[in-house]
Amino acid sequence: MEELSGEENSSILLQVGFTPPVRPLPGADIPFLAISPQVATSGGSLPGGQSFYYGVTALRGPGEESDLSLVVRADTPTAGDTNRVTLTGLSFSSNSSGFNIYRGTSPQEMYRIATAAPLASSFSDAGLPADLPGPPDANYDHALFEWRLEMLPETAATSFDATSIGGSSLQLLAGEFNGMVVRITDGRGAGQERIIGSHTANLITVERAWSIVPDATSKFVIAESGWKPGASGGSSPVRFQVPARPGATVEIMGRAVNAVGRDSGIDLAPITRWQLGGGSGSEIDINVPPPPLFGIQALGQGTVELTAVAFQTLENTRSIFAGTLTLHYWSELAAPQQLSLTANIDDAASVVSTSSAVTAPIGASVQIGAELMQILDANGLVLTVTRGVQGSAAVGHDAGELVFPLEQKTFVVPFSRGFFGSPASGSFSFPIFLPDVRLAAADLFMTNSRGNGETGKGLFTGYANDGLRTLSGGQISIQIEGHLAIQTGAAPEVVVEEGHSVRDIFATVRQAPTLVPVELRLNLNGIEYCTLTIPAGSTVTPAVVNGFNLPPLNALDKLSLDIVSLGQTAATTPGRDLTVTIRL
Repeated sequence: MEELSGEENSSILLQVGFTPPVRPLPGADIPFLAISPQVATSGGSLPGGQSFYYGVTALRGPGEESDLSLVVRADTPTAGDTNRVTLTGLSFSSNSSGFNIYRGTSPQEMYRIATAAPLASSFSDAGLPADLPGPPDANYDHALFEWRLEMLPETAATSFDATSIGGSSLQLLAGEFNGMVVRITDGRGAGQERIIGSHTANLITVERAWSIVPDATSKFVIAESGWKPGASGGSSPVRFQVPARPGATVEIMGRAVNAVGRDSGIDLAPITRWQLGGGSGSEIDINVPPPPLFGIQALGQGTVELTAVAFQTLENTRSIFAGTLTLHYWSELAAPQQLSLTANIDDAASVVSTSSAVTAPIGASVQIGAELMQILDANGLVLTVTRGVQGSAAVGHDAGELVFPLEQKTFVVPFSRGFFGSPASGSFSFPIFLPDVRLAAADLFMTNSRGNGETGKGLFTGYANDGLRTLSGGQISIQIEGHLAIQTGAAPEVVVEEGHSVRDIFATVRQAPTLVPVELRLNLNGIEYCTLTIPAGSTVTPAVVNGFNLPPLNALDKLSLDIVSLGQTAATTPGRDLTVTIRL
């Protein structure tokens, strides 16, 4: 089964494949077999306490198969699941070239377990897997398909008896599903369905007792009581439309019909479940997604990228259609951080004293060094916190260490259904523009047709500056041509166009100074911002000035440069052609 196309808020076109039965070859001799198969309690894997029905057909040539033989029954003992059944007394006509074996739990539901077996007088079934084709059918004309929607996802049974089934996780409204059907989809009693007579919040009572009472292995769904017409056809596949309800599960029932319009009956019809926008069988998401693994990288120029989203298992990821990413950060466009600890704390302390009141809300996080803490209560200058959240380690901190209250922002990331596990998932990336912040941590959870999954967490405080800086990109340059001289306001002031945090600052000269270093002072609005030194004999400052926790550059701020000291004697060269670079 597959979805060929779909229109949002309209319909989805399903294509359903099936295997029609072959027509028996006219005149082909039907084989004989002994009416009582032999049952051994070892050497096989057939379950105990069941009745198995067997039939044989003779083959004459490719695609030429006789009608089914006499159907015989083998009953396995109750104890053990190691049974083996042997058919004896097999006899074929002289023009037979081989034979097929069919097995089922009723004479009306038999499937092929052996194809083109060489002629022999006996055949042993140790638990062979069944293939889809059934026995030849001279009456088959076409297949008829119908569908209905499931109203309640597959649920594990936690309570059950002869006339009821229920689940502790159910929260049904009284009478909400009266008159619909409950179908056992897995475990003991699978395949049975009954009309719902009444139900409470978590227990369903059926109108007619179960033929096989379900148990703790059973799973069930609630579905519409009536079937809707789909399509019919003599050969595979057929196509029909169902409503576009992504995430909903549709049940497809197929029946064989003869030339005069009589069908094989609903009780014998196979039912296949398909999740719209999802899949069937093991491809149906039966629970919320697992926690994702993911990476965050800073690309510069204000952009971070969500990459490498993956899972330890792909179970329940088929119908994922969105991810919710929350970033925890400190804005570098605020004034330089002054909030600090006023007392030492060890790795077990839950009370933190700060130099001024923290305005972050309860539940928000604060960062001290590489550790994140969640605020449980704030009382003036005292915080009650949970230590080492987001996967960070709780460690001791000294008085005077800076305290960074974190903000958070959430982004919804769209995904195509069936994306995870596809080749495209290996190269996934999702850019986010969030300039001039330092990222401390991130949370990501996925949403599929069953709901929101568990949260995966990422921690970035192990990087330089205790986080990932997003910055904004670009640079500001101040240049002085020719030989340098001690001078206040050595270059025209530079007016900042818009707000930025600073990545780093360094200086270079084309000609190195001799004997005496060049000492510079960069000013912001007339106040010293940082100092730079180019050593004698060098053309560049040996270490850049880290811009983290320097005051941000705001729109219309003015930058100026002073040359504070250099060599100006006959024996020294002051250096020439200076450039001070402020990277943003």
